[in-house]
Amino acid sequence: MKIVTEHHGDGAACVVRLNGEVDMVTVPEVREALESAMNRGCANVVLDLARVTYMDSSALGLLVWADRELGPRQGKL
Repeated sequence: MKIVTEHHGDGAACVVRLNGEVDMVTVPEVREALESAMNRGCANVVLDLARVTYMDSSALGLLVWADRELGPRQGKL
């Protein structure tokens, strides 16, 4: 799993690019990257899944978690 985070503008928006499989093994790593971006002030996250080759149900749970985390920050996934 390769994860690249790019912050844009004032840092309130970022793009998180994932490359590889997102499953129960890699979800903790992706969640950590998303939490780090949010803690640095990123409230609007674009999750680039163009190079993701496989996602399981734990990856879908991660998307729901991220959306719920960004809501109180007036952000969007």
